[in-house]
Order: sequence, then C-alpha cells, then structure tokens
Amino acid sequence: MKPHTAIGIATVIFYSPITFYAQYIGIRCWKYGSRMACYMIMAFTIIRLAGGALLISVEKDLSANNAQMIKATYVLINLGIVPLLAAYDGLLARITKENFPKGTFLRYLHHLCALLILLSTGLLIGAGSMTGKIDQASLQSILYKIGYFIFVAVFLLAVLLSLRIALFYRDHVRLSSLTIVKWLLLASPFLALRAAYGILGIFEAIGAQMFTSMWSPLFGSATAFALMGLLPEYIIVCIYIHVLRLRVKSCKKMKLLLREGRDSHSHEMGRR
Repeated sequence: MKPHTAIGIATVIFYSPITFYAQYIGIRCWKYGSRMACYMIMAFTIIRLAGGALLISVEKDLSANNAQMIKATYVLINLGIVPLLAAYDGLLARITKENFPKGTFLRYLHHLCALLILLSTGLLIGAGSMTGKIDQASLQSILYKIGYFIFVAVFLLAVLLSLRIALFYRDHVRLSSLTIVKWLLLASPFLALRAAYGILGIFEAIGAQMFTSMWSPLFGSATAFALMGLLPEYIIVCIYIHVLRLRVKSCKKMKLLLREGRDSHSHEMGRR
C-alpha cells in the first residue's frame, strides 16, 4: 500500500465520527451565536472527509489522465486551512461582541478579517485550479503567495487580539469567554505549523517541482504531509469542537440563571 493511500484511509477513519459530531454540535450551537464558527467547523470536517476519499482515489492513478481529480484534491488540501482560521476569527468576534459591546473598531476589524479570509479563499481556489499547468506555474505561485500572505496576516492579528484579551482584559470578560480565548490560543501553534507546511509547499512545490519536492502533498513526503499538515488540523478541529461544547454548556447555564432570576423577581412582585 502506498503511504499516501494509507494517509487517505486514516483520514476517512478519523474524520468519519467527528464529522457527524461536528454537524450535531454545530447545529446545537447556532442559537447561541457564533454561526460563522459553526459553519466553518462543520464545513471543514466535510472537506477533510471528502479529501481523504479523494486522496485514496487519486493515488490509484497519478498520471495526466487523472488531472482533474488531482486538481480537486489539491484544492481541498490547500483550502482546508481557511475554515480553521475563519472559525477562529468567528469565535473571537463573538466574544468581542458579547464582552465589548461598545468596541465599534474591533467589530469593524473582525468584518475586515472576514473579507480578507474570503479573498484568501478565492486566491487559493484559483491557484489550485492551475495545478499541473507548467506554463502557469509563475501565476499559480503568485496567487498562492498572496493568498497565504493574507492568511498569515489575519492569523497573526487574531492571535494578537486573543493575547490582548487574555493578558490585559481578563478581568473585563466573562469567565466562559476567557476560557474559550485560552483554548483558541492553545490551537494557534498548531494552526501556525499547518500554515508553515502550506508556505513551504508554495515556495518549494510549484510547477514542475510539484512532482519532486518533499513538501508536495501528493508527490512529496507522506510523513511531512501527515505530521505537519493533517495532524495539526485534526488537533485544531478537536479543540474547536470542544469550544463549541463549552459554549453550548455556558449559554444554557446563563439562560437557566436568567430564567431563575425572572421567576424570583415575579415571585417577589407577587408577594408585594
């Protein structure tokens, strides 16, 4: 069995259960806000599950006759990182809105981040569609680099905003929000590692080098692909799913406390 085929099988096995659970917890979390994060986490698990199946299929035929499947696999591999950042920013934006309702600048900043993530997505899809076209390798490289540059810029900004809350505003936010920020910061090194793998790929595995570079997801080192690409993603998505669980739990608790407060107030008014 080819190493990449084994990785594809492992991806399908590991993502099958959490894909269904991500849909379940994402739908439960919808009514408590953070819908962007829910959508992205749900979409990412589906993308990775489909990517694992495509990887198994593509490894059976890596010839030019299977060019369209190879392109689709490359797009899914490179695009998968975007929902992870969008989910990070979505959760952070919700925390900002709930704890800093007068922070107009911060809200606009998160709106800008969302637009930049959308732009990065378009660039990565466009670059991925040029896979295998040696004559367009230069343009593909430019699109990939701009897309990843935008991704890294938004990622660094999101981490800085998270650190700002964790270090300087920890006494001004809800405990549940602070807990989520800490989990996001825990996920950030793994997101950085995944971004580093993608950046190495766009500098070392473009054009004809796609077939020889160790940083090529399909033709390069299966070990590097698994340890720097897929494993960090899996850890991140597990953290995000846990964060959604925490949010559902904290919001249900808050809703219960508010209901008890209203009932107590009504009882007091009745006694008077």
